[in-house]
Amino acid sequence: MTRGNCWCEELNKDGSDTADLPGGELRSKERCSSVLEAEGSFVLETGVLVARAIRAGTLELTLGGVVLGDSWISPDDYALSYPWLLEGVSRLDDNAVGKGIMMAVKVKQQMAAGQFVAAYTTWVNLLDMIDSRSGNVNMENFVLDTTVSSVLSDSAARPLLSPGNSQAANNGSNTVSDTVNGFLKQKFKIIPKDFIWQEVSLQVFDALANDFMKPAINEVDELLSYGVNVTVYNGQYDVICSTLGAEAWLPVDKPSTAPYMISSIVQYPAN
Repeated sequence: MTRGNCWCEELNKDGSDTADLPGGELRSKERCSSVLEAEGSFVLETGVLVARAIRAGTLELTLGGVVLGDSWISPDDYALSYPWLLEGVSRLDDNAVGKGIMMAVKVKQQMAAGQFVAAYTTWVNLLDMIDSRSGNVNMENFVLDTTVSSVLSDSAARPLLSPGNSQAANNGSNTVSDTVNGFLKQKFKIIPKDFIWQEVSLQVFDALANDFMKPAINEVDELLSYGVNVTVYNGQYDVICSTLGAEAWLPVDKPSTAPYMISSIVQYPAN
């Protein structure tokens, strides 16, 4: 849909509407931002589609870069980082670390075999084990504890739905939703009245379990091969998408494309 001076369009996840992704809209909006930013891997899929369209000559646009913040790019690398990270900050004992490593290795093996739903189940079990053996460490900030008794309970089992979602649930409020559906809607007057912003539902999250555990490293490599800058930001207290795990998937082993990577992970304090 088009509103005001910018464009917004929902993409089919399979990329079947790639031709209509920017279309004539972006060609007439060349002064709009050309940097894609998101927390998850979907921005990489969008970035690849845009980059391919530019290379094919169907889109006249300069893609300045792709920005990834605490992004779920390589699930097995992140899972393998949990035991070591939490041991280093004294949140897990040696026995729990050993068990965590075995579970993370199982996640990696299942992913390699294409068993992504099974890998998701193992990953959730890993989180549950960490929760029970760490004194309920907060996986979004290892300095804190969570009030949820098990990460399998409610939204805590899906920590990637949105930043700080478990805390918002505990507080019984969602200021982001209130702001978007209230103040911003009235301010800009471009959001249709029947459109309501909300966090991803748990039903949607579970339905995407097969996609959730698929790595997006190939998309990063493809963007780098096109000369598109990929910037990675990671919170220094985050466990789910830890800096240690992000360092494991950075493409430093690809000399032909690595120079395009802004490989220094910028750490910012957790709120």
